[in-house]
Amino acid sequence: MSGVLIRPLGLLLLFSLACGVADAGNPKSKTESALAPTPLVAQSETTTAIRAFGAWGPAQCDVDGNLYYHSGFTYQDAVVFKVRREDTPIVYHPAAKNADDESFVGFYVGRNGELWLLTAREQELYLLEAGDDPASFRRTKLETPRGAGPDTVREFVVSSNGTSLLEGYFDSTATNGNRGHGYFLRFDASGNLLQTSATQVSDAVVKLASQTFVGASVASGSDGLNYFLSPDQVIVTSQAGEIVRRLKLHPPEIGMEPSQIAASGSKLLVAFIKPTEVTDNLTEYELLDPVTGEQLRRYVTTPQVGNNLACFSDEGLTFYRVNKEGFVVLATVPVQ
Repeated sequence: MSGVLIRPLGLLLLFSLACGVADAGNPKSKTESALAPTPLVAQSETTTAIRAFGAWGPAQCDVDGNLYYHSGFTYQDAVVFKVRREDTPIVYHPAAKNADDESFVGFYVGRNGELWLLTAREQELYLLEAGDDPASFRRTKLETPRGAGPDTVREFVVSSNGTSLLEGYFDSTATNGNRGHGYFLRFDASGNLLQTSATQVSDAVVKLASQTFVGASVASGSDGLNYFLSPDQVIVTSQAGEIVRRLKLHPPEIGMEPSQIAASGSKLLVAFIKPTEVTDNLTEYELLDPVTGEQLRRYVTTPQVGNNLACFSDEGLTFYRVNKEGFVVLATVPVQ
């Protein structure tokens, strides 16, 4: 479909629909972390009765530990698969008229399991709120300004009062004042544009947007703030999109790039990878103070837990893998 960015990272997970069970300072170097990494070793493992299904990009989770994946045969399919720990999975897929004409852009899961999809039809963006029926969604058209089409969106979040915030960058079709800038766009529950905040955007930000899935580069904290991941910093905003502070990032080593961010309680977690054709490189994680950006802990994954982080919660880090029999195994690692 025209105008929709196809994220290039490909399928990250194979499962089946069979079911069961201000600038914050930091004295460390900008290019290297001073802390030694702690290997992540699972304290508990659960083998589920869930078999292989296709999913795109990393999982999101709610406070109850339910996992959400973007599924479907192609990236454009607006399908979200909810894996519930204590019940059968749920497949969310809009079944409204003309739903098949819309392409998937991203999805967002609230702390209590609220689910929203962001979809596109040509250059129009729609916010879909899931209801009790997994095929029933409340659809709202977002009145985006010129130059803020589907392929410019990096992330989006939805607040408890129904207002939504999109983060991205204006393309070449934008007005002269906006062209070449980043944006935060805030909409009310009816899709009306409330506020546009233009920001400086670098080539590195555009590159990161093209290499990551919508949903991997933002985290909503229990403090009500949003944490947007950029190549060299975390931009902290209010629900209204006002920039509260910026936290500098310090990669574990030269050449490693941030790939994912998550929040739990009073902690931030940032994942770093080294771009390479080798697929079994281990991911490193930094646990950060969300106020100062201070690095609290540094972790490295092990072959036991793998690289597929599913959830950062009060229990710790939950990773998923598939065993030899084709069932999903969830491994949990407590973190301090």
